[in-house]
Amino acid sequence: MVRDEASVREWARQARGAERNHLVFLSMATLSIAYAAWIGWYGWALGLAASNVVFNVYPILLQRYNRLRIARILREPCHRAPDDRVC
Repeated sequence: MVRDEASVREWARQARGAERNHLVFLSMATLSIAYAAWIGWYGWALGLAASNVVFNVYPILLQRYNRLRIARILREPCHRAPDDRVC
């Protein structure tokens, strides 16, 4: 849960680690896809490629998008709402 600026920075650190892990898994899966295609298992290669997009590429893009959103929030000054709620 994000409570303050310190927790936001911790979340961003964890997001970078998760992205790094997905990049490692992406590269390992790419080797498996290449091997499957090389030995003629084109169906398996296609299935592995599709699952690689879902389980590795999408999370990488999502982590990058969320980090950009958080970076923008950290750069913007926090303005008080008319009823003194903290933004």
